[in-house]
Amino acid sequence: MNKNQGQWSKADLDFAGPKVSILEAGKSVWFDLPTGSTSIVHMTDGTTVKATKIFARNNGTGTFHGYPAP
Repeated sequence: MNKNQGQWSKADLDFAGPKVSILEAGKSVWFDLPTGSTSIVHMTDGTTVKATKIFARNNGTGTFHGYPAP
């Protein structure tokens, strides 16, 4: 099954970390990326678009799982 693939910028990872760290372990959230974000999403049709939001889940281990989305 084809799925879109996100590619993070370091600035967006740095932006997401503090937001996710306040969540309880295992909880997730969607939020908008800041103006000027440079993360991108490779779409299944072969195009690339700018990411505008992020899905992120607090792993409860000091790390998070997330991906940028169009």
